[in-house]
Amino acid sequence: MKGIEGFAPNYYHDSVNVLTLGYGMTRDELNGVSVPISESEATRHLRDNTNRFYYTPIYNNLRSKGITPLQREIDSFVSFAYNEGVGALLSSTLYRLYCQGIRDERIHNEFKKWTLAGGQHLPGLIRRREEEWRIFSNQGNVNGYYSRPYINYIDSRGNSTSRLVETNGGYGANPY
Repeated sequence: MKGIEGFAPNYYHDSVNVLTLGYGMTRDELNGVSVPISESEATRHLRDNTNRFYYTPIYNNLRSKGITPLQREIDSFVSFAYNEGVGALLSSTLYRLYCQGIRDERIHNEFKKWTLAGGQHLPGLIRRREEEWRIFSNQGNVNGYYSRPYINYIDSRGNSTSRLVETNGGYGANPY
């Protein structure tokens, strides 16, 4: 998710004007966070928030349905929910089909439906949904999933810069 989100040490407003910091933190995740945020602190927040607010609720919901997801499946769902919200995932046709045992192109088609923000198809969301599908279906290399992540800094206007995060030996901090 680091490679998809990019790192912003200072607040910026994303493409739909949501205040964002670190590795895509928004809303309540920003409470009590110091600005500018260091890369290592942003990594800690990403890890903690991901586990608490995304992974655990999704995993528990699947287990309550008698489903034991593969790691790559839940990883793709966590990335999706981090971007769209857990409620959006759990109420989606994507999730319903998955819970029915479907693992084919129909799932891919459902991922592709979630590329709108502010009424526009965004290239970043199109790329993200394709990467989530590739993680889910174990197809191909995804930045940072089985490889070294390339993480761009995000400026205060929300624009990706040509500067890469190089902490932790060039890996953009911990592989989270």
